[in-house]
Parts: sequence; C-alpha cells; structure tokens
Amino acid sequence: MNTVGATPGHGATGWVALLLLFVLAYALGLDGQHIPSNGDEMVYAHIARLTAASGHWLPLASELEHMRNTKPPLLFWQAMVAGNWGQHWHLWALRAPSLVYTLLVTLAIGLSVRRLSGNPRTALVAACVYLAFFCTFRYGRPYLTSAAESFWLNLPMFWLLWRVAASGQQPSGSTPATAPGAWSAGGYVLAGVSGLQVVCPDRPGRSNAVVRLAAGAAARDLAGV
Repeated sequence: MNTVGATPGHGATGWVALLLLFVLAYALGLDGQHIPSNGDEMVYAHIARLTAASGHWLPLASELEHMRNTKPPLLFWQAMVAGNWGQHWHLWALRAPSLVYTLLVTLAIGLSVRRLSGNPRTALVAACVYLAFFCTFRYGRPYLTSAAESFWLNLPMFWLLWRVAASGQQPSGSTPATAPGAWSAGGYVLAGVSGLQVVCPDRPGRSNAVVRLAAGAAARDLAGV
C-alpha cells in the first residue's frame, strides 16, 4: 500500500516536525568556520570585503592575482549589502542569502508537488528529501553561487510545473517554452552586463563586443521560442 499518497494530509505531523528539524539544522552553525563548504568561499568573501572597503560597487577589488573577476559582480554585491558595507562583516550575514535561496527552492518543490499530487504529505516528503541530500547541505548554506543558481535556473521549470498542474494537461502551442526561453535570454543579457566588468574599462570596443555577443545569444534563444 502506498502510505505516502494514501490519504491527503494523513500523518503529516511527523513530516512537518522533520522539515522544521532540517531547517533548524541548516540555520545552526551558519557562522561556523568549519561547516561543509569549499575554499572558494573565503576567496569570494575576500573580494567582497575589499570591494566594500573601497566604497564603490565597481570595479571589484582583490589582493589575489587573477581572482578579481572570478564570478559575476552580483555575488559580491549580495555580500556587501548583507554585511552592510563592512559594518556587520560576519560569516552568518554573508551566508544568510544562500540559506534563503535554499529555503525558497525547498518551498517551490513543496508547492509544486502539492499542486501536482494534491497531497500535503507528499509535498512535505519531497521538501524533506531535497534538504536531506548532503550536496544541498554542503552547497546550499555557504557563501557560494550554488544556492542562487539552483533557485534562478530552476524557477522557469517550477513555473512550467505550476502551469501544467493548473491546466491538468500539457499546455498547447509555444506556451511552455515562452517563459523559460525569455528567462534564458535574459540570462544572456545579464551575463553580458557582468562581462563588462571583465573587459578593460579603457577598451570600449571590447565592452561593446561583449554586449553584442550577449544580445545575439539572447535573440537566438528567443527566436527558438
């Protein structure tokens, strides 16, 4: 007998308690120096700290050779805002946005499964399974790009699932591809804008080339929609 989907909402209390336990485990130790992570976290924190100390959003600052433009500026701006431009420079402040992104993904999973299955208990199980993966625990809390990428890259897919569940059937025409295609195209444009930080500020020709490349990729993606 399928006990997960047997009766909608039946036996959900235990899963609610487990989900809350997961959230507590993710929040505890957020300021610790030895949580599961990787060495990139300290590099990103170093760049964000020096950029905040400069008092400017751009250019990014770093004392590490060849590591100034290792990631898009939004990653470092996120830390600068969370740390109040160096006034509250704590690991938990830098990591808090990653935890928020991870919990938003968890919420999206739960809502999508609830919409598709009609069973709150199944939705709770899905949310708990996502948080139970060690890779989620390792990369969904530190100050890394993983949590933000997981949210923004999967958001169009959650939108599709929601639309399919709402209509009860696969949408016709180009509707399924429109939002993800536009989202991906927007990503190309954002990548191009971020690329302006990488090129030399005294070489406007190269900057324009980055923008043209991004715009062309966006146009091709939208044309495919």
